[in-house]
Amino acid sequence: MLKFSTFSSVLLSVGTTISFSLSASATTLESSTINNATPLEIAVQAYIWGYPLISLRRTEALSLVSEAPINQFSYRSTLATPADTAVVRPNNDTLYASAFLDLSQNPLILDIPDTNDRYYSLQFLDAYTNTFAYVGTRENNITAGRYGIIGPNWQGTLPNDLTNTIQAPSNTVWLLGRTLVDGPDDVAAADAVQQQYSLSYYPAPPTQPFPPVPITGSPQTIPDSGLEFYSELNNNLITNPPPADQADLLQTFAMIGVGAGLTPTIDQATAEQAIAIGESLIAQTISQVSVNVNNWLVNYSIGDYGDNYLLRAATAKFGLGANTAEESLYFNAFKDVQGNALVGNKSYRLSFKAGELPPVSPLGFWSLTLYDANGFLVENPIDRYSIGNRTSGLRYNPDGSLDIYIQDQPPIGWESNWLPAPTDSFNLTLRTYLPQDALLDQSYKLRGIQAVSEPSTILGLFAILGFSFLGQRENNTSQNQKDSD
Repeated sequence: MLKFSTFSSVLLSVGTTISFSLSASATTLESSTINNATPLEIAVQAYIWGYPLISLRRTEALSLVSEAPINQFSYRSTLATPADTAVVRPNNDTLYASAFLDLSQNPLILDIPDTNDRYYSLQFLDAYTNTFAYVGTRENNITAGRYGIIGPNWQGTLPNDLTNTIQAPSNTVWLLGRTLVDGPDDVAAADAVQQQYSLSYYPAPPTQPFPPVPITGSPQTIPDSGLEFYSELNNNLITNPPPADQADLLQTFAMIGVGAGLTPTIDQATAEQAIAIGESLIAQTISQVSVNVNNWLVNYSIGDYGDNYLLRAATAKFGLGANTAEESLYFNAFKDVQGNALVGNKSYRLSFKAGELPPVSPLGFWSLTLYDANGFLVENPIDRYSIGNRTSGLRYNPDGSLDIYIQDQPPIGWESNWLPAPTDSFNLTLRTYLPQDALLDQSYKLRGIQAVSEPSTILGLFAILGFSFLGQRENNTSQNQKDSD
């Protein structure tokens, strides 16, 4: 049985049907159908399977030109804003450091400073966007350390003073760092920490130049690539072959000329149709494979895909570089609790009962971020793109509960609890970094987004006059947590 993630009975526009059987972990294409599969059916599979590789390599190509050369960090010294569109759904809570690695010649040494209990993570993604390692707070890598990074085929001796050695499954690696910023006044201090993340060659820089990564477009234009997608996939399979246990899958793809160094044998029309079907499947995936919690969609397998190639492709499209669940869980809302789409001509409220803020570890944090329909941050008059337990001046109700207001106009007297919304459609992500067991085992249930009228004038007047509702607490002491995104 050839495992391949997709949905059952996918009706093609030409009137034929690809039949798939759905299993608990991933859907499977029965081996009996492989020999009879049409070129269109195989092309759909190849598109979904290869999408993450192309997305990451296109991101790399653009980054090497605009950010930093190969095997060097680039550092973003400011929090993400609406001007940042290189990656969809960026957080607005951490500074990003990023490095694309080529491990085909030499190992690299990663040096990390003592972070003094500041949350940070360095996420390692292979060429296919699988997360295969972390260095950071969750792994208790709080003091200074040195880490060896080696490619899949490297053999040799590394320095004996290393904290750990990380072997990558592909020569291409994306190393994505997140360093917590605890408010606007903390940006410079957080940047000083991340500037100390460094990479060096061992034992010496390579003598041969690294092959260039050609710019073939942005990740957002992949669906427009047509037949060129499959040629681009073939070229990338030369430098980043898949694991050996996917040989049967590549043997199937070879039937249409997809494989390292091959030439696609399908025509442009078939390629375009396959991509359209693949895009439709990818678009459906988030709701199909996610757990629905009061119309918050959350996936507990994100970042750790196994053979669920459809989920991997959907994550690459809608949340490239997403963490694994143990590092952070992402709750995404496109509808309110009544099932209506979120739109800016309505006012919404997200409420937490007293003592029921999202349960995260003491060095973790939670935050709510608003995005436009394309997954980017939205301009607003107060330059607030996220709100959470680290937001200064957050006001609590007399009973200790917390309300966050999401609307296009400021809620009178509750501006401190306002997450500005655009006038058109939008969606939300609630991030929980270093989630505790109650989040991971799904016993904690996030309340749905309520469509409401603006806060009452009386409550607004109390807030303006300074009746601070239990001291205008900036931290819920019953949670005793130091949060961040």
